[in-house]
Amino acid sequence: MKKTLLLIVCTLFTTASCAPFPKSALDQVDVTAPFQEVQKAPGKFLNKNVMWGGVIIDALVKKDGTDIKVLEKGLDIEKRPVEGDVTYGRFIVRYPVFLDPAIYKPGRELTVIGTITGSEVEPIGQMQYSYPVIEAKHTKLWETRAKYRRPVYWDYPFMPFPYGGYPYLYNRPPFWD
Repeated sequence: MKKTLLLIVCTLFTTASCAPFPKSALDQVDVTAPFQEVQKAPGKFLNKNVMWGGVIIDALVKKDGTDIKVLEKGLDIEKRPVEGDVTYGRFIVRYPVFLDPAIYKPGRELTVIGTITGSEVEPIGQMQYSYPVIEAKHTKLWETRAKYRRPVYWDYPFMPFPYGGYPYLYNRPPFWD
């Protein structure tokens, strides 16, 4: 009985301590403001707290802070942006502090909890695009994902000699980049 209780407590503590955002911040997120609806009419959702994520497109340092343009992606159970090509648009995350563009660089994944402050129209190529803007309260810049390489033993002996097989078992790159 004591071991079971200890296991349950340890499991709860471990999962709670791994969350990327504090519970108080997650409780303030308005789930009735999905990205697709906000993009259509940002004025209806002013001052609502949202949690969005995606891939950084650009970081622009200004006198009074940093603006980061993000390509929206859905979030998985860990609140990390989902990999893939599905997106509903772009948004701008506004920070009141300097964030180094060498760290917040294109391709990095970002999840943010913030308040909707309106929208801005900026060009994408020759088209004018309306970006919803959120003022960041909590952010999580995710580590880059490891690129998986299949294990060498998958090649041998099933692949023919020029493409797999015995001579290619040695001097191969590691499984993970």
